[in-house]
Amino acid sequence: MLAIGGAKKTGKDWLTMRNRAMELLSEESRLSQIVKLVGPDALPFTERMVLETTRLIREGLLQQNATETVDAYSSVEKQIRMLEIVLYFHERGMAIVKRGAPINLIHDLPVVDKIIRAKSTITNEELGKFDETSKRN
Repeated sequence: MLAIGGAKKTGKDWLTMRNRAMELLSEESRLSQIVKLVGPDALPFTERMVLETTRLIREGLLQQNATETVDAYSSVEKQIRMLEIVLYFHERGMAIVKRGAPINLIHDLPVVDKIIRAKSTITNEELGKFDETSKRN
């Protein structure tokens, strides 16, 4: 997923973030089996939030478009920043869902699309734009 050397450069706890992402993806695998049987509406909002976050991990971080100039190569620092934003979104979203907000409100937030598009709109040289994304939303 990400190289450890880049985490040293950024000062981020890469291993903790990576492990958290892997836990969420593992939970998604388990939840997918339930969704196949009874549909997503049968899941509690907290579990649907996990599915939303893992969608962001898959579409916004793991999938790559080699024909797109910005997305063809992402530095380790950029990958770490993208993962950090996704996990921050998860924490904030989970707190809101636990207070009783429906998952649809979170799913429809404009920041969701910004997170997914970040891989192709923020270059390796523009990592400061990630700060703007997390401050506004």
